[in-house]
Amino acid sequence: MKKARVRNVSSKKNLGEFELCDSFFSRFRGLMFRKKPVKLLFVFPFTARHAIHSLFVFFPFTAVFLDERKRVVDALDVEPFSLYAAPRAPARYALELPVSEKPPARKGDRIEW
Repeated sequence: MKKARVRNVSSKKNLGEFELCDSFFSRFRGLMFRKKPVKLLFVFPFTARHAIHSLFVFFPFTAVFLDERKRVVDALDVEPFSLYAAPRAPARYALELPVSEKPPARKGDRIEW
């Protein structure tokens, strides 16, 4: 399992270590059937309004969508067993992480790993 250290350059916050989901199977599995939240970094093969779901995910999480320049285009809090969640703008990457009181990034923030 590949890992990546993720940082919000705009706010100068270290977001921690994320599991890299860059294959079809790793993106398909995502957070499904996990007992506790983990941080995931999705690398999609192309830029689009990639829809996600939380079927068989037993906890809420935050999804942060990034464009090809690694700028935040949208962020959503996703409840367990939701059928559909998609960003308002096309995205190439997505971060999935536990829900927190303070959002990890705002629209326009630049993220790097």
